[in-house]
Amino acid sequence: NESMECLEEALRIREWHHGEEHETCADTMQWMGNLLRKHGDPNEALEYFKFALSIKQKRLGSDDIDVANTLFNTAVLLDDIGKYELSLVAYKEALRIRQLVLGKMSQEVADTLFCIGNVATVLEKETDALGNYTDAIDILES
Repeated sequence: NESMECLEEALRIREWHHGEEHETCADTMQWMGNLLRKHGDPNEALEYFKFALSIKQKRLGSDDIDVANTLFNTAVLLDDIGKYELSLVAYKEALRIRQLVLGKMSQEVADTLFCIGNVATVLEKETDALGNYTDAIDILES
C-alpha cells in the first residue's frame, strides 16, 4: 500500500542519513508497525515494534518516555493477538517509566492502569483488575 511504501522510503532515507540504529529510524519503524497493526500482519507489526524498542532503549535509555510509549504500543498489539501475559509485562514496564517521568497522577498513567486492568480481567485476575481500574479512576477524578 502507498502509506507503507512512503514509510519504507522514509526509513531508507533516515538510515542513510543517520545510520540504522538512530531513534528517528525507530520512530519510523514504530509508525510502520502501527500501520501493519491496523491494516496488515500483526506478527510483522510486532517485529517492527521490537526493533524500534531495541533501538530506543539503546539510544535513549530504559527510562525514557519514548521507550514507555513504544512498550505501550507493543502491549496493545500483544493484546490484539492474544499474548496477554507478554502484554502485561510490557504494560507494567510502560507504567513504571510513565510514573517515573510523568508522575503518578498523569493521564498516561491512568490509561496504562486501565489497560493493565483489561488484561487482568481477560486473565481472570479479578482482584488485580479491580485494583488497577480503581487506581485509574482515582487519577482521573483527581
